[in-house]
Amino acid sequence: MDVFNYESIKENISKHYYAKSLKLIKDACVRELEEESANNFIAFVDDKNESYDVKISIDKLKNLIKHQCDCKSKQAICEHKLAVYLSIRKKQVPEKKYKLVKKEIPDFSIEDKDEEQLKQLAKELLKSDFILSISITDYIKILNSFTDKNEATKWRIAFYNALSKRRSSNKGLSKLIFELLDYEKDESGMINFIDDYTSFDIVLSYFDQLYKKDAKLLLKNILTKSNTLIYSKKQIVYNDKAYEEKMLALILKKYTKEEIKVSINSIKFLFRASSLRFALEKLLLPKDTAI
Repeated sequence: MDVFNYESIKENISKHYYAKSLKLIKDACVRELEEESANNFIAFVDDKNESYDVKISIDKLKNLIKHQCDCKSKQAICEHKLAVYLSIRKKQVPEKKYKLVKKEIPDFSIEDKDEEQLKQLAKELLKSDFILSISITDYIKILNSFTDKNEATKWRIAFYNALSKRRSSNKGLSKLIFELLDYEKDESGMINFIDDYTSFDIVLSYFDQLYKKDAKLLLKNILTKSNTLIYSKKQIVYNDKAYEEKMLALILKKYTKEEIKVSINSIKFLFRASSLRFALEKLLLPKDTAI
């Protein structure tokens, strides 16, 4: 991967991308920026209704040496990577500034609301922490209040995005997301939600049905999970270590050695790796080829 310094980036990147990156920083869209290990940083970047996982590595001169973002941009350095890189250079972790404004608390109860009231509630719910306590029954009732299927689909996507953005500080949200997706029989959605904030005990609970849906992608996402410990504000949100042996044994039981090797090789570009992945490499790969 090419090495970029600040000057070369500024000279070669379009003014539009540079301006957008600065706006993302100004609007506090770069969040949970952490130095996971020496000069290796991770962050989330919120952009409209999406949130992207960005991973950046720099050298001692603050040159950009490794970079990854899960957006679909074809640019070598997208605006999300650049926003994180510029934040690192400035040594600034943006914080949102809130104005103290007195306002009425919306009524988030589901009972005795007609169709229009439920639609309005659906919009307000996405902006509020009341979304954290929603039940499956409430979710289905709100979703069914949309007579237009396209509107229902848009709200459903926005709902899951709103929950996902709050997972870093609430360990119960991944469980809620999986319960809702399980109710909807959306195994593909469940597999796609497996990331650093989805603990192994959740994955183990649904493993068999997810394996039947897409065994290959399931394994890849499990191995891509990088942290055995996830922190938020210096508090441990969950510890995967207790379930790691069970996950290791299940993978070895369900997959052939060749399938595991292929999956490991498909994610070897990641500079973060879990102890589960290391354990599999140690068992299956010769010492001279271990990643």
